[in-house]
Amino acid sequence: MRRVPIKIRLTLVFTAVMATVLAATGLFLYLRLGAELDRTVKAGLRSRADDVAALAMRSTPPPTQATDARLTDRDESLAQVIDARGRIVVEAPAASGRPVLTPQELARARRGTTIVDRRGVASFAEDRVRLLATPVDGRRGPLVVVVGTSIDDRDEALSTLLAQMLIGGPAALLLAILTAFAVTRAALRPVEGMRRQAAAISGSERGPRLLPVPGTRDELSRLGETLNAMLVRLGSALAHERAFVADASHELRTPLAILKTELDLAMNGDHSTEELDATVRSAAEETERLVRIAEDLLVLSSSEHGELPVIAERVDARGLLSRVLKRYETRAGQLGRPLAMNAPEGLTLMADQLRLEQAVGNMLDNALRHGGGRVLVAAEEHDARIELHVIDEGTGFTPDFLGRAFERFSRADAARSGRGTGLGLAVVHGIAVAHHGEARASNRESGGADVWLSVPRDRPAQPSPRTAAAEPRARKRAAGRRTLRAGAVLAIALVAVATAALVARGSRNIGPTDPERSLAAVVTLDPIAETKPVPHSGDAADDPAIWLHPDDPARSTIIGTDKRGGMAVYDLRGRELQYLAHGKLNNVDLRAGFAFGGRRVTLVAASNRSRDTVALYRVDERTRRLAAIGSFKTAIDVYGLCMYRSSGTGDVHVIVNSEGGRGTVEQYRVRARGHRVAARLVRSFDVGSQAEGCVADDALGDLYIGEEKRGIWRYGAEPTAGGARSLVDSTGRDGHLRPDVEGLALAEGPGGSGFLIASSQGDDTFAAYRREGDNAYVGSFRIGAAGGIDDVEQTDGIAVTTTPLGHRFPQGVFVAHDGRNGREHQNFKLVRWRQVW
Repeated sequence: MRRVPIKIRLTLVFTAVMATVLAATGLFLYLRLGAELDRTVKAGLRSRADDVAALAMRSTPPPTQATDARLTDRDESLAQVIDARGRIVVEAPAASGRPVLTPQELARARRGTTIVDRRGVASFAEDRVRLLATPVDGRRGPLVVVVGTSIDDRDEALSTLLAQMLIGGPAALLLAILTAFAVTRAALRPVEGMRRQAAAISGSERGPRLLPVPGTRDELSRLGETLNAMLVRLGSALAHERAFVADASHELRTPLAILKTELDLAMNGDHSTEELDATVRSAAEETERLVRIAEDLLVLSSSEHGELPVIAERVDARGLLSRVLKRYETRAGQLGRPLAMNAPEGLTLMADQLRLEQAVGNMLDNALRHGGGRVLVAAEEHDARIELHVIDEGTGFTPDFLGRAFERFSRADAARSGRGTGLGLAVVHGIAVAHHGEARASNRESGGADVWLSVPRDRPAQPSPRTAAAEPRARKRAAGRRTLRAGAVLAIALVAVATAALVARGSRNIGPTDPERSLAAVVTLDPIAETKPVPHSGDAADDPAIWLHPDDPARSTIIGTDKRGGMAVYDLRGRELQYLAHGKLNNVDLRAGFAFGGRRVTLVAASNRSRDTVALYRVDERTRRLAAIGSFKTAIDVYGLCMYRSSGTGDVHVIVNSEGGRGTVEQYRVRARGHRVAARLVRSFDVGSQAEGCVADDALGDLYIGEEKRGIWRYGAEPTAGGARSLVDSTGRDGHLRPDVEGLALAEGPGGSGFLIASSQGDDTFAAYRREGDNAYVGSFRIGAAGGIDDVEQTDGIAVTTTPLGHRFPQGVFVAHDGRNGREHQNFKLVRWRQVW
């Protein structure tokens, strides 16, 4: 029905309604006319019965055959007077001499007036006759007066009405259908016109192409106006992105061309050490420029999407300005430009110190590049807001540039002959907005320009997933990336331009490998519990792990990561027992029986993206809470994580993979050294592209890794296994997965049996494979909505145990991250595990 055009659907609905109305109206008329005719017949019979009864009571002796003419007054009627013995005292017209009523009907008539319909009454042939019998008191005893008349005229009138309705009703219905179809078609004709025009619009056209709007001033015209306004906005955004791509390409082309020239010169011919040194210095300068452009674009992109990380802390305004001035003292001295500061002691604000230093540095750099004379850096307080000013004594901004000074790639020099990129003040604006503030610029009456940003003094900055403790390490890591080789930076820059071009041109090539591919029948499981939502909004919750209580399985817990802020511990009813704000903890796994501090504990490992470390904890069996016991640094940007215990050596291993790139995997052997844990890198290999989900089979020695866009790989889990692998399943046409491939988990059975479970995020299902043998695919399931708990969508991490966990989970529990938890923040759903294949 959904594929039927709207005008046909509306016509069908109107037809059904009209048919119902016509049928109901016809039935009402038919029944109403029949009731009126019955009332008329009954009134006539009662009148005649009264006349006959009066005559019978006056006559002594009762009426005889000689007086029968007075008993009936027209044709097609009869009258009988019957005494108490059932004998006819008088009858008109004379007929068979038998009572027209049966003995039972006669007995009812003696008790009260009775109406009977009958055929075959003498003198009426086959006509239907209606009889009315009523008791009267005669001079010689009780009598029953019976009168009757033919009702063929009444039946004929009803038949005629029914025939007319059967002819006129369909005709009226057909006329109504044609009218409804014509009206609906005319009403929807503007919609079809708008659809054709919309289909003809392409991203390659310059300027917005608008839809035809009917002049009716109704809902359709308002819809057309709304869509046109949207097209104008989209056209403006597209033009903005095209300009951005063009500007970015222009800005990147110059340093790339210089780099290419310098490298070509260095490779061709003989050059002195001084010439090569100059070439390298020039290449390093251009590389630094590329890095600066890439970092500025990243800040702008994050700011425009409201995702610029901001860590609020109490910042001393005077100290902040002093640090910025110190960095620019040498450069200002070389330019002969004195620097000055005016900031009162004790003036503080709640802000991200490093972001504000970046913003003030950009404003100061702009003043040194384009201004003149002395540069004054000042801090002022106005109405609970702090303003940070950079004032120079140059010629100021041109009037046409002043209004667009904070736009991306906006430069007063239209020829772009200077060394700037036109991003500095745009970054200042983005940082100000992230602090709930604004950036402004003006020309001073005394000469020169005044550029400043204004932020609230005490209002907290935009919440950030990173903690203050993690921020210095993140900043240090960002600064370290500036020392990457020139070739790597060039590749990043080119990828950035390609990505921007792809966005601007609205690529249609991103999507499932084969969206029409049908999957096997999917089983739906019902959730019976859900955890408290994580405290951070957006894509925050990620990966769960299940800790089994050694004495009371019903008191087991779920450990779930919040990759925007930390990690939580929940009981099996979803209640939060603990929350650790320890940074961007992404994936988590655990192994029981780890020797630590002279006893056996459950070791919990989580990938901490704030520091690119693996955070380590132990479970306190009494409180069921986590206690931090250390961490270790990895050589990659950590992302996914799982653990493995070797059945041969008993060693516990932590396996991590990297975010982006080649999907590098590192395997660390961890051992206790007194009250700390030491980690040693024992293996490293590349998956090929982005990977995250992984799980290790301790008993069978297998390691499964999910390559998000391609499928599931099986490796050996031992450190000596190298990079040999086999494909379990893929996201291709013949596979059972839809990208992205996310969390992996093992449902262990006896004797090495059980299932490997994978989160197929592209279609919100979970694929299951045999744990043993070649990991044959056995089926898929999804988690529906039940008992007030919504269904599960966009799952990242999963966990499962087949150990009975009390009466609520008699065969174990399956835990899945829910990436779309209604209007609440993300959380985890709990499902009774059961055999479904």
